[in-house]
Amino acid sequence: MQSGRNVWLTARQKIRCKLGNAVSIIDNSTAKLLSKCDELTHANATGIFHAVQQISEKSGIKVPKIYRLKANLGPILDNFPAGALQHRGENVLLLGHSINGKVFGVDYTQASTISDEFKAILAHEMGHLYRKDTKFPTGAIWRSNLSPLACMVGAIAGTYAVRSYLEKKVTPSIESNEKTPEELASAAGVTNAHKGTVFEAIGKVAIYTAMAMLGFAGGMLMLRNIRQNMEFSCDAFSKKVMGSGEPLARALEKFHSHAQELSANQLGHLPAEKQAMAKKVISFLESFMHPPVEQRIKALRQ
Repeated sequence: MQSGRNVWLTARQKIRCKLGNAVSIIDNSTAKLLSKCDELTHANATGIFHAVQQISEKSGIKVPKIYRLKANLGPILDNFPAGALQHRGENVLLLGHSINGKVFGVDYTQASTISDEFKAILAHEMGHLYRKDTKFPTGAIWRSNLSPLACMVGAIAGTYAVRSYLEKKVTPSIESNEKTPEELASAAGVTNAHKGTVFEAIGKVAIYTAMAMLGFAGGMLMLRNIRQNMEFSCDAFSKKVMGSGEPLARALEKFHSHAQELSANQLGHLPAEKQAMAKKVISFLESFMHPPVEQRIKALRQ
């Protein structure tokens, strides 16, 4: 029989193996995405590189590799300004394709300088690298993604533990050699006629389903809290690096205005009431990824 220490060491090896496999899957999916991107160099993106180097020097972040999404990767990927991630131990800054031309009016792959607004966005994204938000599995992004599942499992396990404890408390402590199984069941107030009935099974399923849903709901609230705090923190990082929160506040205003235009175009065919409802749903779902733009702008300008 293995000692407690050996069991722990074996379990730890298995956990490391599973985490290693997960990292491999994430790296492969990231590599597949980056294969569809153009890597930018100092020669073809002077303004971007100069800004990124300045931010890196001020914050002590290792200068990231910079990629630009190619066209026609879909509206979601084509319409975002920038993102940050870690790939095989390297910092990566990912730039959107079309949004900057529409909102910030600059072809950043050719310009020798970029606007303070776009630089502030880069600083915000590099704040994620500074905080190591994308590091698996301890980063804020991964913790937020796993929190609904963890809470759901915890709720089910807790329900099972409480139920088992109460059953032991209610059932009289009777030695098995003193009474037959039928007598034991009768003493506990349970008869063979009622044991294992369909209604009992349905009741158990309903209880565990309800607890799983409550756990998931709690996990989603945790996810929203982690994500919103993360974004506020990166906004504060950008404000510190830029020396003012005004550039990022202006960028957020422009981006929000552009997003509203896109939303109006996509929902324009709907009646007014359905448009209002759709916008509320979109705003609610967006709150799990980012805080309300108004709150971010207010915090930046304080």
